[in-house]
Amino acid sequence: MIELVATFGLVAILLAAAVWSLDRPSMDLERVFQRLGSDLREARMEATLRGAHFRVTAAGSAYSIARLRDDDGDGIWQPDPNYSERVMSLPPGVEVSAGGEDGSALAAEFDSRGVLVDPAGGEPRVVVFVARSSAGATRKVSVWPSGQLRQERVAAVSP
Repeated sequence: MIELVATFGLVAILLAAAVWSLDRPSMDLERVFQRLGSDLREARMEATLRGAHFRVTAAGSAYSIARLRDDDGDGIWQPDPNYSERVMSLPPGVEVSAGGEDGSALAAEFDSRGVLVDPAGGEPRVVVFVARSSAGATRKVSVWPSGQLRQERVAAVSP
């Protein structure tokens, strides 16, 4: 009887370890999803506190946060050489992209009031950051022109 209980206990431990490792991509995606939302909020806050523009750009296996400045007052904001760009590398199997609702590639740039601006001078549009895992799960973070964020979990579409 003791041997049977010990065997069941060992099998349970092995199954728990196997299930935990199988769910790793979704845990990584969830962590990236939460971190991206926090970093977008932080960039917006830093823009208002520092009186500068901050840009968040997604690029596949990483995203970056850069502080910008306009030295000559022409309205064109360039990366601040005194501020090192922060690059957030993503775990294997997770990618992130950013674009408009129409599918165009965009970055989120916050001005000193914490609202989105269009670097080209046009009307700011909603910027959608999409994080995907290799398992097919998707998470979205939308940044509205007002600077507000909306995070959502997208249900997987079955074929």
